[in-house]
Amino acid sequence: MKVQIRDKEALDSLTVANLRAYLEAHGWGDERPGWGDERPWGTWAAILSKEGGGKMCEVSVPNEAGGPLYAESVAEIIATLAEAEDRSQLDVFYDLANPMADAMVSGDQKGANNMANVWCVRADGGQYTDYFVRGGYFGYGSRDWPDFRDCRNRDEVREKLAPRFPPGTSQARIAQYVGMMSCFLLDIHAGDWIITPAADSGMLWCGKVEPGSCSYEPEAPDGCPYPMRRKIVWEKQALRRGSLSMPLQYALRASKTVFAVRHREDFLTAIEQSEELPPSLTEPRSPRTDTHRVVLKQILNLGAEDVEMLVGQLLAALGFESKVVGKSGDGGIDVTGELNVSNLATVNLFVQVKRYQSKKLRARDVRKLQKVIPPSGQGAFITTSDYHPDAWDAASDPAFPRIGLINGHQLVDLLIEHWNDIDPEFREMMGLKPGLVPA
Repeated sequence: MKVQIRDKEALDSLTVANLRAYLEAHGWGDERPGWGDERPWGTWAAILSKEGGGKMCEVSVPNEAGGPLYAESVAEIIATLAEAEDRSQLDVFYDLANPMADAMVSGDQKGANNMANVWCVRADGGQYTDYFVRGGYFGYGSRDWPDFRDCRNRDEVREKLAPRFPPGTSQARIAQYVGMMSCFLLDIHAGDWIITPAADSGMLWCGKVEPGSCSYEPEAPDGCPYPMRRKIVWEKQALRRGSLSMPLQYALRASKTVFAVRHREDFLTAIEQSEELPPSLTEPRSPRTDTHRVVLKQILNLGAEDVEMLVGQLLAALGFESKVVGKSGDGGIDVTGELNVSNLATVNLFVQVKRYQSKKLRARDVRKLQKVIPPSGQGAFITTSDYHPDAWDAASDPAFPRIGLINGHQLVDLLIEHWNDIDPEFREMMGLKPGLVPA
């Protein structure tokens, strides 16, 4: 009997980024808008197609995760892929949950440039991150799980792990854990980078995996409940999550405990390890760098008040009811936004915008903004340049209202993501085509 994936929680756990990564890697293309006529709220998905078995197959990929139809849409994608590739839905589910698994380099096969892969390994909401850092390891599993060190492939992992789940557990849920253990045990290699969120969700610990096999310590004296452990050399300082590119921040939101992280070049640049990148990613004319430079130049060509209007447009694209209230040189709030989250919560945001070519904002700039944020509000600084380290310290000071910091690179990330939500007149004024190149 063929297994059908119906577990809504498991289906919801598959991210749009993972779906797209898998489809792009397997030749699905010819993207076009979908569901615009049928859905009252407009274009909700993109249609990707691929010829296989003498016929044209299509899948509708949602543009955003969540919503009442997301799990149903993902189930349809899995069913289509299973049929098109003549595989089980469980195998397709695993690959969608781990889109980089079949592209991971291993052992001596890393290639001439010895490229490292990047993974996220969570520690129960950061509860055990300090154990990882102090002990020089990262871990996964449960104390009642067996020793997996002799497993050579995913099937052997499944054979050991599946009996540990109670009767009635969905096959999709078991496949998730099998996939994560397989990543931890078989796909992560010496020299790869590990990212582990700290208990303070704004900080991330990063380190390089050490050579050597796993250890199995179900009764470890340090009290950490993860029996499968691997050695790692952690960086001396944690990394600020807010300093990362927006795509990388989004990628780290995945709900799984162990998963591959895309946007490797963004991560290596953030930790100043760009020498590990292939030349095409560090040359001045690399596609991503060039796009950001061109778009940022167009933003700087706008006047200060126009940049404030652009920020107002972006807040609206993010779901805020926004209002541009500032004037150039006023030194106060430039844009406000109110976000009502389905009547569950309301966020009142007060934004200051700085159009700077290269000047870095300091702690004193953040302190000035904190003084004018109402007690019930949150603040944000958005600049076309960047921040001095002391500005990050001031923004995260728990004694003052929280201030979110967006630099020029992240501003471009947001603009790229929400370009189609910007008013056509404003897009025309910026002089950029849909591909975010000069018109």
